[in-house]
Amino acid sequence: MHWRSQVIGCGGAITVVSGGYGNPRYGCQRASKQGAAVCGNRLTIRANVADTALLAGLRGFLLENGTIDYLTSALSTRLNALIDERPRLRSLKVAEREMVQRKLQHLVGRPSKMVAPRLPSSVR
Repeated sequence: MHWRSQVIGCGGAITVVSGGYGNPRYGCQRASKQGAAVCGNRLTIRANVADTALLAGLRGFLLENGTIDYLTSALSTRLNALIDERPRLRSLKVAEREMVQRKLQHLVGRPSKMVAPRLPSSVR
């Protein structure tokens, strides 16, 4: 589900075009910024009115059986794919850990061959 609100006519984005104190309004961004020469649509709507209607529509859409079935199916499919992928990812991490351990052992050397550093007498 992907959508973007656009003004019919100029194709500009619908955004908050005027704010004031506590009274933001949605309208055509192009008409607001560039004037009637670019877009003649000077209609606006109070944001609280539009938001209430949009949320009611979204709530209705999300609670439809088809939407719930789609979301449940998509979620189950993705979760099952991740579960199936876990053994492969674990083996990659184990191999990576073993490689890092070999590199570390090569850098540090074997503990039996290590010589303790001698501190200067002024530090002892």
